Amino acid sequence: MLAGVIASFLAQGYPIFKAAVLGTLVHSCAADRNAQMKGEVGMMASDVLNDIRYVCSAKKCWD
Repeated sequence: MLAGVIASFLAQGYPIFKAAVLGTLVHSCAADRNAQMKGEVGMMASDVLNDIRYVCSAKKCWD
């Protein structure tokens, strides 16, 4: 999942380091949001998908 988020930033033309940092930030924020709403026990990667969309929509400060 993390690799896909980073790849999406690379596909948008971000430099490698910035894509890695932003991808990690988005992924961790999405996981934190999911854990707050549903708890950490039993969390799977697929549980975070909708939260990644939410975080990407909410954060407009990538540049």
